[in-house]
Amino acid sequence: MYCKIETWLNNVLEYKIPSQIPSSIRAFCFNLYEGGNGNWSMELVGTESFDPNDEDWACDEITDFGTRKEPLSWEKETGWSEVLSEVSSALKHYLENGLYADILKSRMGVAVGFTDGNLEILYSDLSGMAQAGITDKTDLKEKIQQLIEQKISEWQEDDIYAISLYVNDENDDPHRPVAVLGYNTESQVQKSLPKASDGQEARWNYAFWLQNEELCLGRGDTAEDVSDWIHGQGLWDQEDEIAEAFVRLLVTVVKDIHASGLLKDKFGKELPFLIHELEYYDIIATQNIEANGEALVRDFVLFCLEDEIPNVSINMPAPKSEIPEFKSGLPSRYYSALAHREKSSEPAKKAVEKGIMFLAALIFILWLSACLYFLYLHIRDAAGDRQDPGGTIRENNTGQAGEEKEELYVPATAMPDAVSDSYTLI
Repeated sequence: MYCKIETWLNNVLEYKIPSQIPSSIRAFCFNLYEGGNGNWSMELVGTESFDPNDEDWACDEITDFGTRKEPLSWEKETGWSEVLSEVSSALKHYLENGLYADILKSRMGVAVGFTDGNLEILYSDLSGMAQAGITDKTDLKEKIQQLIEQKISEWQEDDIYAISLYVNDENDDPHRPVAVLGYNTESQVQKSLPKASDGQEARWNYAFWLQNEELCLGRGDTAEDVSDWIHGQGLWDQEDEIAEAFVRLLVTVVKDIHASGLLKDKFGKELPFLIHELEYYDIIATQNIEANGEALVRDFVLFCLEDEIPNVSINMPAPKSEIPEFKSGLPSRYYSALAHREKSSEPAKKAVEKGIMFLAALIFILWLSACLYFLYLHIRDAAGDRQDPGGTIRENNTGQAGEEKEELYVPATAMPDAVSDSYTLI
């Protein structure tokens, strides 16, 4: 039995290290099932709590590591108590000598039991999480904030008007989110004016900024920190949610930097601290209002909404409790401005619609005219087959007028003079 469990567990835990197990997992539990007729199976789950005095912790499941679809299954004619004893003994042996025993013991506890029965604790160490050295979301947030504040304190330019966190996925890999810290200056805006469409684009479009990579969060020394944070959030298999959670973390960092008074002490006033991509739209506007406050980013928000006008209110997904929630939408006056711009564009839309209708009617008329013209040509050709402009002659086989047996239609000009008298000209 031990060989079966060892092989199965090695396959489940292969290529994993303790830091790759989500830090939100506090314990492991081996669930046993009786299938009847001597059929038994076992799965491994990770839970977000552990309490040796309350077995309900085993119900706080976070992941099954894929073992629910591919459990360890075997057949043996025996009772459930014998199965529990045999499996428990094998798992204890694995925790002592197994190839990946350190992974199982990197958390607070390990237990085994039937899903409708009691649990047997195989391993317990309530200090296991600290010994594993696992970083959590709070550690990453504090580390990012410290790095940013240290870098900002080193800047010497006196015409900085905005700070930037440009967010993207390294090599388009959603598991590697990166935030590039930089800033822009008034002198750079003046240099960009000839190339930009207007002053607002030169001021707020990152394409015209210095694009100075002062700090790259998620690369180099911080790449592993971000990876651990993703695992700790249980997001590694939920690629679509990683970027959103990462941005929410950055929003919290920016809010705390504003609250610390660093920017005001350094620059003499608060500066917009923008969290953005290469494109600007309603969600970008919303997250920056949340991070900076409405007044500080008013011009940037209007720039974001210039090219893409939202038709409905903005509803941000509810974040986890540890990270502050975004506002549900933009301030009402922004929507009023958008509604005014949308209303002012209605005459142009109506003119375009009328033009399209006129063009369609014109095409229909031309098509109908063409059909009538071809019908006319067909009728004319049919009439021409029955009457030639040069006249036709008809032979009278009987020689008597009005008693025609056979008629041959030929042009009169085509008949020789010698026989012309025997034909009647039509």
